[in-house]
Amino acid sequence: MNIKRTLPTLLVAAAAGLGAAPSQAAFTFDSAGDSITTLYEYAYAPGTFLSAQITYTLQSISGSNATFAVSVGNTTAAGETGTNRLTSFGVGIITPDLAGTQIDNSSIFTVKDGGSVDGNVGVVDFCATSGTSSGCAGSSSSGVTEAQTHTFNMTLRFVTSVTGGVTFDEPFYVRYQPAGSNGGTVITEGCIAGTAGCGGQIPEPGSLALASLALLGLGASVRRRKT
Repeated sequence: MNIKRTLPTLLVAAAAGLGAAPSQAAFTFDSAGDSITTLYEYAYAPGTFLSAQITYTLQSISGSNATFAVSVGNTTAAGETGTNRLTSFGVGIITPDLAGTQIDNSSIFTVKDGGSVDGNVGVVDFCATSGTSSGCAGSSSSGVTEAQTHTFNMTLRFVTSVTGGVTFDEPFYVRYQPAGSNGGTVITEGCIAGTAGCGGQIPEPGSLALASLALLGLGASVRRRKT
């Protein structure tokens, strides 16, 4: 297994109030038992702090197929304001290229090899959605509720034989709907547990503006260095 560190993202999203983005990373599964947990935290509004953790564990690799056990935990505390149902999640880039997906034992999710996610996430290689949504949005009437965990197995089929392992790369995202007292939609990115900056609590909305200015300054500095 291998973790590759990447630069922090979501500079613009932080300015819009999504919170500070921790370091993200890519991870390569190359033998049975390899596992990662992606973490998500989002201060949506006073009284509504959203969080989740999703664990992917490689069960087997054979030919052009890889089978994973997936555990989806909506770790939002019971009693937060709103329904706060986790309706969709996914991975930005999966290598090798996906040819198809299969889910074995989920009563909530279907899996898709690619789709567009609202907000700043964009197009992802893989998403799992609740309900019968044709895209990556999921259904507002189905999903994983607060303080609940759902597990299932999935098989990813690739266009080539999996000889060098399977790599999951950012962005890792989750979607909540309806969230908070206004029944809004929240899409937020996460990070791989154990990487630098991953797992720290995101500040409440009142503190986000100052963090946003710092992040925008960092973004401008990075652009200047690149030019």
